[in-house]
Amino acid sequence: MQIRWEEIERQRYEDMVSVLLGRLHPEAQRIDGKGGDGGRDVQIVHGQHDQITDAFELKSFTGRMTPSRRTQTSRSLKRAAALSPIRWFLVVPVDPTPDEMGWFRRLGKGYGFPIAWLGKTWLDEKMSMFPDIRRYFLEGAKDEVFQLLREIREEQARVTDVHDAVGRMRTLHARLNEIDPHYRYEVSTGTTAANQKPTDVVLSISFGDGRVDVYPKYLGAVSDRPITINVKVAIGQDDKLIQDALDYGLGATIPPSMVSSVTVDAPSGLGGSFTEMEVSLLPLDSELDEPISLALDIMDEDRFMASLPVNLTERTGGLRGVILTGTDSTGWLQIRVRLDIESGKLEANFRLDPRPAMPAALVPLFRWMDACRPPHRLAFRWLGGVAASTDIQVPFSVDEGLAKVVEALAWLQDHKGAYWELLPSLTPAEGQEIVTAVTLLKGESIDFTWNSLNLDLDHWGSGIAELVDGSARSFLMEQDMWLDMEGVTIPIGRVRTYIETARLADPESVQRAVRSGSVSHLRLVPGDSDKGQRMVVT
Repeated sequence: MQIRWEEIERQRYEDMVSVLLGRLHPEAQRIDGKGGDGGRDVQIVHGQHDQITDAFELKSFTGRMTPSRRTQTSRSLKRAAALSPIRWFLVVPVDPTPDEMGWFRRLGKGYGFPIAWLGKTWLDEKMSMFPDIRRYFLEGAKDEVFQLLREIREEQARVTDVHDAVGRMRTLHARLNEIDPHYRYEVSTGTTAANQKPTDVVLSISFGDGRVDVYPKYLGAVSDRPITINVKVAIGQDDKLIQDALDYGLGATIPPSMVSSVTVDAPSGLGGSFTEMEVSLLPLDSELDEPISLALDIMDEDRFMASLPVNLTERTGGLRGVILTGTDSTGWLQIRVRLDIESGKLEANFRLDPRPAMPAALVPLFRWMDACRPPHRLAFRWLGGVAASTDIQVPFSVDEGLAKVVEALAWLQDHKGAYWELLPSLTPAEGQEIVTAVTLLKGESIDFTWNSLNLDLDHWGSGIAELVDGSARSFLMEQDMWLDMEGVTIPIGRVRTYIETARLADPESVQRAVRSGSVSHLRLVPGDSDKGQRMVVT
């Protein structure tokens, strides 16, 4: 069966190909990319010094390698190079064109290790070696279900009770799902089965070392055949998490010590009365039919500071009120609004979820976050009218470095007329390059301090003798500067760098090299001052 790679979302692709690499290379390790993957998603490490022999970077691109995709690949390779792998592989479901292969070969020439492109043909061939991987990730293990049905026919099995099904789950699982038109059942056995907590089921019952999870087969199954559960719980004043779960439809776990009794009316023998049970309350969330538009206004007394529109798209509801969640237009700001129906009080919590976005679209968000600080107030404006407001207790945690990058990149793109998305993978060093370039383009000078400088010598200058004698002197250098971003080269201009004072780091070694005529560069350190200045020469 041919794999349609273009229909596989990124996370599934990475999960599936990571498993494939693990089967091909049992010693392979997957890298958790939450803190940055260092230019590799899977690696093979060898030796007592943890030398990375093979680094695999997984990209789910399909179609062609656009300039943006080439830039992302180049960045991944650059980060991987810092780890000094023996080999680096790009694993992507794209067979390269001659132009793309030429670009890839040129890309690898700047590194001291070989790189290789493992494309669609390679992936198709290797996936054909492990059909179980394809079935698991892409087909839901249908072949296994068909085999179970054949075994059931041979046994003439008759299942009427879920308790029996748990004990014979390997052969009766498929039959169990046939006997109920409303619900689908998943059966698990083993010493850890009863301790697992599924999050998207309508009912989960454990029997010894087995567990049955119940899922609706269609949207209206719960209405057509309700599963009702009566639970008597003793909740104290200190049990805020459980009370919030009941009040606002959130998830929580009630320990057996607080559960007096549980009565379940459920199909296929799952019902009954139970005691000493742990009860898990699953979130009662749903997607809103129409998003709710909300403006978040920052006010300094009566003075308007900033405003940001958000769309609320999901809700949970309980006995006391509702919780609404959504995002701003960029998707970076995640908002959670809790509305107490009884008092009309609103509370809001925010977090950032960076993703690719146009810098100009991010500027209002960062300005709003900068204004979201004490002693300002946050007002919620629904449909043109202020519904409620609250004091801001703590400032929004803003990455000032990233805020400067967003502002600078938005200005740069507008100034040059070239536009591309800001990627969350942008490194601090790359961000500083952008801020520096924009500062110089605006005609401003940049003051800096320094601690070491390598000076290449095409010929001896008049001040070199002073340095060799151990003296300190000033330096004035000029060079052309440009910025490479997302496949776009932006000229900055002729940049002049002034160093107040510098001296040789090791004058004795340089003196010996001068006598032998082998000096090609000098390493300088600050003299009386470590200050310098950089500006564009007009």
